[in-house]
Amino acid sequence: MLVAVFLAPLLSVAARPAGAQELRGRVLEQGSEMPAAGAFLSLLDSAAGRADATLSAKDGAFALAGPGPGSYRVRIERIGYRTWTSDPIELAAGAAVSRTFVVPIQLVSLEKLSVRVGDQCQSSRGSGEGLLTLWTEAKKALRVTAWSEKGRLALDVRRFERDLDPTTRQVVAQSSVSAVVRAHRAFTTLPADTLSTRGYLRGDTLLAPDADVLLSPSFASDHCFGVDRSRRSSGLVGLAFRPVPGRAVPDVRGVLWVGRATAALRTMDFTYTGLVFPRGADSAGGHLDFDRLSNGAWLVSNWRIRAPATRKSADRAVVTGAWGMHRVRQDTAWKFTVYHVEGGEVVSAGLPGGRTVLLGPAG
Repeated sequence: MLVAVFLAPLLSVAARPAGAQELRGRVLEQGSEMPAAGAFLSLLDSAAGRADATLSAKDGAFALAGPGPGSYRVRIERIGYRTWTSDPIELAAGAAVSRTFVVPIQLVSLEKLSVRVGDQCQSSRGSGEGLLTLWTEAKKALRVTAWSEKGRLALDVRRFERDLDPTTRQVVAQSSVSAVVRAHRAFTTLPADTLSTRGYLRGDTLLAPDADVLLSPSFASDHCFGVDRSRRSSGLVGLAFRPVPGRAVPDVRGVLWVGRATAALRTMDFTYTGLVFPRGADSAGGHLDFDRLSNGAWLVSNWRIRAPATRKSADRAVVTGAWGMHRVRQDTAWKFTVYHVEGGEVVSAGLPGGRTVLLGPAG
């Protein structure tokens, strides 16, 4: 098995308690007074912790609930625009407060980014203005992805396994395709702190980072960050990450690719570090696709992980364990014959209100 994947069961979203402090209103664009649909609103308490969050509707309407009376601010994030934060708003016990937020239209530019990979280690918030801008935009999509996948979407997910020719990378065998399963997210992984401490390998199982992991303080402290412009001709700019020097457990390095013109997060490519593979095999790695739905929600729509394997029969590839450099005994003498791929794809997404968006099989 290449990745620990647990499809989340479909759970009902918890209802807001009766008598809660509510903040309702609309988000409009400054100048045109047009509704700002799909904006991500976070209700921040006095310690800047997120007390609630929601997406603005087509007409800009929103509703947020405070866990208790007090002073709150509202942070409004839109992909490709500067983040806007309100002045403090007092919510009395059981009160319903109405506000209209008119947010300025300040576009984010990713055209001129000069920070190089590895310029900033131990922290994702360095002094490089270009890196900070890129990371801010990537985090917007990741935050909405993490929020959307916590009971806000009903996804139909299909898993697959396949074998690739090591030279041409063409599919030589489709090992299996699962039935469609209803879930809230395409995949999930171990908690960020566990991955930070123990690494991304469990026995012969490789693990991948999800949105929660990428947003975690432990991931930021374990990696160096920089800007990758190698795919500039494709209209993309990358937030590159790699483990800090001296990190001794199996980890990941890769790039979050963002649209240079739109500032929208598109994909993530990554490889594993701290592992030993047979001669002729490159490092195992993976790929995630991010997609934005019509209501502003984000999700991982497609994921896959690839690792060298030895093909023992006509219809099954077996991954050899004992790859990790952290293990005392290693076996690198076996000759791999295929790259084995495991992954999944979201076939459709159910939105609040009963509407379904068809994404289609990506593979």
